[in-house]
Amino acid sequence: MRTSAGPAELAGPDGAGVVPGPRRGAGAPGKRLRPLEVATAGVLAGVAVEMVALGALLPRAGALELLAAVPLAIVARRHRLRATATAAIAGSVTAFTCAGLDAGVAVLACGVIGAVVGTLYRRSRSPVWPSPRWRY
Repeated sequence: MRTSAGPAELAGPDGAGVVPGPRRGAGAPGKRLRPLEVATAGVLAGVAVEMVALGALLPRAGALELLAAVPLAIVARRHRLRATATAAIAGSVTAFTCAGLDAGVAVLACGVIGAVVGTLYRRSRSPVWPSPRWRY
């Protein structure tokens, strides 16, 4: 039994070599999160959970819950929407475990706000910052 293909089997109909396409699965760019996206989402979701938990548990610190959208907007600005959704869901579950249902819902709401703001900023459609005349 032969395990490798010879040159005649790799040739196309016109005699040119057949170039294999991209691998499906682990190496495909649109399928899974890259390690950098996972690490960034995890760290910044932890920062958002910390802000929401402190805002929920300490009196007169409710403004921290509003600032929890900033780390999730940073994830949306730097990476795909899938990374932002992962950060928001993981942060929501962690906040629910640490500080209760209100904190979990607050992190999820901050994830939605952060995803909208970060995506608009990444696409240069922000109403706050003017769009640059040139891109890097």
